[in-house]
Amino acid sequence: MSQRKETLTRRQEALITALLQHGAVSRAATAAHIPESTAWRWMQQKEFASAYRAARRTITERSTGLLQQASVEAVGRLIEMMRDKTLPASVQYAVTRSVIELGRQGEEIADIQERIAALEAMLSEAPAPKGLKAA
Repeated sequence: MSQRKETLTRRQEALITALLQHGAVSRAATAAHIPESTAWRWMQQKEFASAYRAARRTITERSTGLLQQASVEAVGRLIEMMRDKTLPASVQYAVTRSVIELGRQGEEIADIQERIAALEAMLSEAPAPKGLKAA
């Protein structure tokens, strides 16, 4: 973030903050006291767009971390509901189905991550084709 502060103006930083809070460019521009046309122009600049994407990525990573922390508690609650015989059968069914689907999705994601890692390892060991520069 310190690199971004060296390359962007304070007003651009304010717009990025407002974009993260308000989403819509028009509302963010108003909140940052910047003309909407200026906000749109900045959004087209490579440096600004890159800084905005980095800020959004940081927010997404933080949110994902919080969701992952809460997921253990959520799964525990789903299991409790699945086993709770006082709940209507329709609720137990829906919860049971969710538990099964989420477990399957987790397995699929783990499998895909493993396969991607294997492909990346193969690519990093393979020589670059003629005429192409290695990354």
